Amino acid sequence: MNIANNPIPSEDLFYLFPAIEKNHYTIGAGYAFSKASSVDFSFAYAPEVKVTAGSGVTTSHSQMNEQIMYSLRF
Repeated sequence: MNIANNPIPSEDLFYLFPAIEKNHYTIGAGYAFSKASSVDFSFAYAPEVKVTAGSGVTTSHSQMNEQIMYSLRF
């Protein structure tokens, strides 16, 4: 979990690159079948944040990311 302030001041907000997320929640797990193979899973979620720029344009942004990975070591 990450809790932070908005890294971009509202007056500098660029709507095509809304780097305004404040909170991130993550979880992950993995399982090793042997020394040579494993499977891993991760999930990240950032709830929606809305910001109004100095120009009056309101931008909202949220994220959800998932990853499943199989590893084979040799």
